[in-house]
Amino acid sequence: MQTWTPKTTRFAIHIRDNQAAILNEGSIPSYRQAIPSYNGFVAEYGYTTVFEPLPEGGFSVLVPAIPEICTFGETLEEAREMARDAIRCYLESVILTGEPIPADLAEVTTERVAVTVP
Repeated sequence: MQTWTPKTTRFAIHIRDNQAAILNEGSIPSYRQAIPSYNGFVAEYGYTTVFEPLPEGGFSVLVPAIPEICTFGETLEEAREMARDAIRCYLESVILTGEPIPADLAEVTTERVAVTVP
């Protein structure tokens, strides 16, 4: 039986001057993709992200605080970029529709659960 250890990281979404940037571990923001109904404030959002290595290769990506997000990347770096894009798109959507922006979960706990099947 193959076991896996999920990798987790935090991303931050920074919104300024009608554009959004995604920051990761000290990165310099690169703003792009205008938000039509932007109201002029600056906000940064960070989300714990889980990268699950798949047996056939690549990584499945989940964002526990935003269950609507499920994406994939062939490499860990591609999976990170897909996560950034999915989070940004989700946040842009909730900003446009006036829905509440979810907070990150305080912590994510992972553990192996064993079961016996007759």
